[in-house]
Amino acid sequence: MHFGIPAINIPDHLIRYGYYVVSMVTLEVYQLLTLAPVTITTFLLPPGYLLVMLLVSKLILARCRWDETRLKSLSGQQRQHFLCELSVYAIIATGSIIVSTALLDIPLTDVLCSGLIILTFGYFAGVDTTLAASRDWFGKGVEQNLETFRLIPTSVSLRHATLSILTLILLFSLSAVVKLNMALSIQQVDYQPIVTEFAVDLLFYLLMLSGLMVWTIRGYSRNLHHILEPQLKVLRDAQAGEFTQKIPILSQNELGLMGIQLNRLIDHVHEREKVEHMLKRVVSPDVMEKLLTTDTETLKQGEAKEVAILFCDIRGFTEMSEVTSAEELILFLNTFFSELSGVVSQYNGIINKFMGDAILAVFSTEHPAWAIDNAMATALDISKLVRHLKLPNGSPAEAGIGIHFGSVDAGTIGSEQRYEYTFFGDAVNTASRLEGLSKRLEHTIIISSEAYQMLSSPLKSSFVDLGRHQVRGKSELIHVFGGPTDGLE
Repeated sequence: MHFGIPAINIPDHLIRYGYYVVSMVTLEVYQLLTLAPVTITTFLLPPGYLLVMLLVSKLILARCRWDETRLKSLSGQQRQHFLCELSVYAIIATGSIIVSTALLDIPLTDVLCSGLIILTFGYFAGVDTTLAASRDWFGKGVEQNLETFRLIPTSVSLRHATLSILTLILLFSLSAVVKLNMALSIQQVDYQPIVTEFAVDLLFYLLMLSGLMVWTIRGYSRNLHHILEPQLKVLRDAQAGEFTQKIPILSQNELGLMGIQLNRLIDHVHEREKVEHMLKRVVSPDVMEKLLTTDTETLKQGEAKEVAILFCDIRGFTEMSEVTSAEELILFLNTFFSELSGVVSQYNGIINKFMGDAILAVFSTEHPAWAIDNAMATALDISKLVRHLKLPNGSPAEAGIGIHFGSVDAGTIGSEQRYEYTFFGDAVNTASRLEGLSKRLEHTIIISSEAYQMLSSPLKSSFVDLGRHQVRGKSELIHVFGGPTDGLE
C-alpha cells in the first residue's frame, strides 16, 4: 500500500558516495593543516582510501537490502543498515592506521586522529543514510509488522546517540592530548607551535562534528515529517467520516505506539458511528444518547416518564393480507412507514415499535402540553396522509389513531444477548385500546380525557365528547373524545 509519502529525492547510492567524498576531502584538509611535512604519499592517501571505500562498500552493502522474509522488525532493518554503513568506514579507518604506521612511518598519535575523523564520519554517515533509506521504505509502503512490534523509547535512542558522540569526542580529545604530550617531550624549547596545533586539532574536529550533527538533525526532522504526515492525514479523514485508511506504523518509538493506539481509536469511533447510524433509524437523538452514555445496569432499572402516546393502525389490513401477495404487502408497509416516520420525527416524536401494520409513537418534552400538541399534530398529518393512500387491493386506506397521556416506564428489556429500549406500562396499553374504539365510534382519532385536558384551546374545539366507554383490559370506563371535525381536516 502506498501512503502518498514521497520517496527521497536523491538516490541512496549518491548520498552514500557523497559521504565518501566529503569524508576523504575533510581528511585531506586535516592532513594539510596538521601533518608536517606533507609528502606526495600522504597527499594521495585520502584518494586511495576513497577508491578502497567504493570497493568495500560494494562487497558489504550488497547484503543490506530489505528482505521481508528475513527481517520483520523495522528497527532491526535500520540497525543492520547502519552497521553496514559504519563497517565500511571502520575498515578504512583501521586500514589507514595500519598503512600509515607500518608502511609510511607516520606517528601513531597523528594517525589515530585521522582514523577517528574517518570513524566519526562513518557514524554520522550511517545515521543519515539509514534515515534516507527509511524515508525510501516509507514511500514504498514498508511499515512495521505489528506482531513483532517492540517499543524502543526515543529517550533510549537519544541516550545511545549522545553516548556515542561523547565517546567519539573523548577518544579524539585523548588522541590529541597524547599527540600534544609526545610533541612536548620531543621539543623542549618552543611550545607555541605545538599548542597551536593542538588547538587546531580540537577546533577542526568540533567544527566538523557540529556540521555533521546539524545535517543529521535535518535528516531526523525530515523523517519525523514523513511519519507524522500520514498520521495527520488519516486523522483528518477520520474526522471527516472516512475510515478506510489506517495509520502506517513507520517507527518503533512512541510515534509508532501512538499510531497503533490511534488506529484502535479510529476503529472504535468507526464502530460507534455505525451504531449511532443504526440507532438514528430506530430511536430519537435523546434516546440514542442515553443508550450510548448510560451503563447497561442503569438502563435495565428503567425510569418513569410522563409522555404522550400515539397508537396508529391501518383498518382492514388483516383481511386484505389474506388475499394479497407478500411482496405487495411489504412494499406498501415500507412506503407507509417511511412516510409516518418522517411525520413523527417532524414533531419531535420517536417510533418505539413497528407492530405489523401498526406503530407506537412516543412524544416527550419538558412541558406536557407540548407533547400532546405534537402528538395531535402528528395524528392530523397522518390522517391527511392516509386519505391519499391506496391499499394493495386498490381500496382507499383508512387508519385509526388513539392518543393518551400518562406515566410510562422507559428502559431496556430482553436478555443479556439481545435487548431493546422501549416504553411500557398501563398508559401504553390504554393508547392501544383507544385506537380500537376508533372504528366503532366512527372517528379517525380517539383521545383520552387526560390528553384532551392538556390540548391547546384551538385543538380542543375540534373534538367532540363521546362519553365513557368500556375497553378490553380495563375495569373502569374511559372518558374519550373523538375528532377531528370535518372542518379542521
